[in-house]
Amino acid sequence: MTKHTTVKAVTFSNIKSNYGTPYFHESLVCYIVKAVLSANTTVTPVQLKHHTTNVHIPFQTVPVFHKVKWVLVDTCDHGDPPATVNSMHACPG
Repeated sequence: MTKHTTVKAVTFSNIKSNYGTPYFHESLVCYIVKAVLSANTTVTPVQLKHHTTNVHIPFQTVPVFHKVKWVLVDTCDHGDPPATVNSMHACPG
């Protein structure tokens, strides 16, 4: 990931219209519900939908990264330099 966001704050409505993600808010709520459940908990889609009705998100904007880079790092101290293995660039609109 880059150190700094490309856009500091994008509203949920702008994410829907400019980034082509009409279900961003719903997906974020599902992600939050799954994240707070214990690791060995299995929920059905109906149960997940029920849990999402009780989630309140206390913010209306999120930071956005338009560039993401995956770097392979030498974890075994062989002296290998970091290498970019993949990258992604997004252009909204």
